[in-house]
Amino acid sequence: MTLYSYFFIFIIGLYGITGFPFAEFQGQNQPDFIAWAKIEQASETEPVVIEEADYLKATGVDETFDLVGHVRLRHGETVLTSDRVLYHRLDGVVTLDGQVRITRENSTLVADHATYYEKNQYALGTGGVRLDDLAEGTTLTGEQAKYYHQPRWAIVTGRPRMKRQIGENEVVITGRRLEYYFAEADTLVQAIAQDSVTVIDYNDGVTITCQRTEYFRTREWAHFSGDPRLVKQEADAEYDIIVTGKEMTYDFNKKIAIVYDSVRIVRGPLQGLCDTIRYDSARQQIHMISNPVIWDANSEIRGDDILLELEDNKVSQATITGRAIGAYAPNDSADVKRSSIEGRKMLVTFDGASVRTITAFQNATSTYHPTESAGGPPGSNVVRAKQITIELDHGKLLNISAEGSVEGTYRALLRQ
Repeated sequence: MTLYSYFFIFIIGLYGITGFPFAEFQGQNQPDFIAWAKIEQASETEPVVIEEADYLKATGVDETFDLVGHVRLRHGETVLTSDRVLYHRLDGVVTLDGQVRITRENSTLVADHATYYEKNQYALGTGGVRLDDLAEGTTLTGEQAKYYHQPRWAIVTGRPRMKRQIGENEVVITGRRLEYYFAEADTLVQAIAQDSVTVIDYNDGVTITCQRTEYFRTREWAHFSGDPRLVKQEADAEYDIIVTGKEMTYDFNKKIAIVYDSVRIVRGPLQGLCDTIRYDSARQQIHMISNPVIWDANSEIRGDDILLELEDNKVSQATITGRAIGAYAPNDSADVKRSSIEGRKMLVTFDGASVRTITAFQNATSTYHPTESAGGPPGSNVVRAKQITIELDHGKLLNISAEGSVEGTYRALLRQ
């Protein structure tokens, strides 16, 4: 006997008892209908079970259930609640309207409206969507969510936003499209955001924008592509630290960002370029690797490797190793050749965003080109020593000192 025959016999039986061509039940008569709803279907999953409703109406032609008021359904491990439900039994489709909640284990989808497909346990929620993953401490919001059962994942669109709580730290990810993978999905990736992406680490004052990010749950770590831009903000700082490149990774636990390819760093007047930057916010260090150079309005520093030390988000000093070279000149000397200092290693201190002192070590050489206003014949002063320190004021030489095997010469500039 077919399922339709069972349904037809059941409706005839109801007619004989109630005298109506369809069944209408108030809440107290629900159990009879629940028993019928448990009839096994020819589908790949268990049938939907009606557990509660204030009002219920069913038709025998298309096998549709109309449930109103405090509706509660169950489908395997999934619980569906709403103000009103239309259950199309033959199609295996459940339409929910008003205060929709779909719960699976430790996750809940909340929406104004939703459509649930019995065969693959897929749900489409629209309007005021919120998806809570209690096991991961993560909440997603948006205007639409596609909620999949196997594997466990979701796609959120319409101003999607993901908020993740990591201890006392709060991380927020936004974009135009957000994919979220539950722990049961057996993937290291937790979320993928695309198009106009913004990621905020509120605990560290870090904001990263890009076109795509992949967030990994095991290390609380993310990869960014599509012209990523990191901004580090401090409440009382005069300037933000801004780092850009072609690719970027960020560790939300260790507070470390690594930026690759055509990297640029800016903090007010102080700027820098290199191939790779490792920005350790916790240790207040910025490591510039491969072809690094930093400069302000009056000076430029180069080397094989530059390590910037920060204090309260301000650059306090820089250590340059391997062919370290510094060049400087005051503001009013655009027509004068820049003076220089070099050595195998160099230590630079800063006053605000300007270079204050430069100390060169090991085979140190200082070449100073005085301006015409400084007086004396044109030429250059050359000093060689084991260690040389110069003191600057916006590129103007104030003092020079040398230690160890000091040699000094003056090279006159011959005029024709």
